[in-house]
Amino acid sequence: MEIDKKNRVTLVLFAVLVIIHVTLLSRTPTLAREIHSKPLWSFFNPRYWKQIILNVMLFVPLGFFLACLFSRSKRMIIQSIALSFVVSLLVECAQYYTSRGTADIDDLLTNCIGALGGILVWKTFKEKNKFRISVFLFCSYLLCCIAVSFFSFEISCCSEGNRSVSV
Repeated sequence: MEIDKKNRVTLVLFAVLVIIHVTLLSRTPTLAREIHSKPLWSFFNPRYWKQIILNVMLFVPLGFFLACLFSRSKRMIIQSIALSFVVSLLVECAQYYTSRGTADIDDLLTNCIGALGGILVWKTFKEKNKFRISVFLFCSYLLCCIAVSFFSFEISCCSEGNRSVSV
């Protein structure tokens, strides 16, 4: 089953919208703006390993769908990684300017690693029979990301006195 270009673009936009929702819209603004500009600082702190894994996982579908979009290009990997980097950079800038998270150089790295993982999955499943199943699985994965972020948002909105409970 070949997916036409319009549907490929739609899948990429869907992945970007999920990323925007999870990284920006599901968060409440804080009073401080933070930037972590020291590379790899979070990789050596076990407290942040969960965040690293989640960042990687969030960008896997985008890498997959970008590889699908640019599949006919000789420079598919470079184009997909570059566009993933741009999306990640825009998210980090938006987090900084809206005070909805910390702008972090490590997030750029982990997001690109996730996109590369998605590209590798696409290369593995690009055969027609497997490809159809993998698109379905990635769309399901993105819907799960939305559900988890809504659930997390609902819990963080419930508060006990001045304390917020978050997942």
